[in-house]
Amino acid sequence: MTVPVPGEWFADIVVPQFRVLIEVNARGHGDDPYAARGNKSPYAQGGRYTRALHKAEQERLGGSAEFARPWIGIVTDGDTWNAWPFDSDADRFGDQIGDVLMPAPEELLN
Repeated sequence: MTVPVPGEWFADIVVPQFRVLIEVNARGHGDDPYAARGNKSPYAQGGRYTRALHKAEQERLGGSAEFARPWIGIVTDGDTWNAWPFDSDADRFGDQIGDVLMPAPEELLN
């Protein structure tokens, strides 16, 4: 099931109360989140979706809402999980969460 994101896109999982968006890509497309696959990279795709959610949220709340935590955009291919906080002041993702990519445990992949 996909969740509509304001604009023309659909995200795979959105959990507004935790301010998390998860986008699932095909296996093998998570090892380099900045590499373009077709017309998008996982980083760009997650950023575009998260930006649209943040903008819609601000419009709904009058543009002055401050939150204790940022939106977190996660893009995974099932093997590797990439996560970034959305920096609303800069209107882009911040630095990737974690020092390394986060491979899923082998037992979850079988």
